[in-house]
Amino acid sequence: MGDEKIAFVVGASQGVGLAVCKKLIAEGYMVVGTVRSDASRSELESAGANVIAGFDIATSDPQDLCQELDETKIDLLVIAAGIQEVDNLNNVGLEGLRRQMDVNAYGPLMVVQAVRPYLRSGGHVALIASKMGSIANVTLTGGELYGYRMSKAALNMAGATMAHELKSDQVSVSLIHPGVVFTNMLRTLREGRGVAPEKIRDNSITPEASADGIYSVIQQCSLDNTGQYWAADTGKHLEW
Repeated sequence: MGDEKIAFVVGASQGVGLAVCKKLIAEGYMVVGTVRSDASRSELESAGANVIAGFDIATSDPQDLCQELDETKIDLLVIAAGIQEVDNLNNVGLEGLRRQMDVNAYGPLMVVQAVRPYLRSGGHVALIASKMGSIANVTLTGGELYGYRMSKAALNMAGATMAHELKSDQVSVSLIHPGVVFTNMLRTLREGRGVAPEKIRDNSITPEASADGIYSVIQQCSLDNTGQYWAADTGKHLEW
């Protein structure tokens, strides 16, 4: 593989994850991306990425990724896998809360733990976070979405904590809110809230614009500012 930089993207089949893969390929990275099923691998492969199919961040053993990676050293690990279930105080349930914690918080932590030996000195871990995980911004982002907000707040704590441990490996960490991105997740949320079809895309950005912002943030990250919480759409830090 020579001097080519290697990026490993978990959750790469659609939306922000897929757009990040395409951006990284355009920037000269060799990209390895995970998808949950063979049915969702075609667009990623067409973009030029190497695909690991059958990995579910909530239920698969992250150690399986190590077998796929063999002795590959990773320059950039991006964890973009995530789910959002619409809930409120009247209908929130334990099953949905646990499902979102598994995907959005526990899964990313276990992936980083598993692939830590493969992270190159000077490498970077980018966790795709959300402004909805910010306690300081809860009045700005509105109510409801308990499972999503709680799981993204937990991801923030995991990322800030691992930044301290990975510093000894010379690996930096960022938590990046991708912006309000028009994906299936946002469409489902807005349709559920009764937003009119002609306004469903209002005040949102494309996955491609988000990927550009995420890449720009990653370029600013180092051991000196490791563990910070960023907004990809502004390039600025967010309050926890």
